Amino acid sequence: MTFYASHIYREGNLVADNFANMGLSSPSLTWHDSPPMTVRATLFSDYVGLPGYRFSN
Repeated sequence: MTFYASHIYREGNLVADNFANMGLSSPSLTWHDSPPMTVRATLFSDYVGLPGYRFSN
């Protein structure tokens, strides 16, 4: 078996980053049949190919 590991910065996958943040703030396991409202805008931007930016304060 051969394994490869790679790293993608948070800016590279904002949809996954949003889901990870939702998971951290959720008190229990949650199942979604469709994308939650907090992810839809980022998902649409990713779908149409718009760049994603993260700004720190």
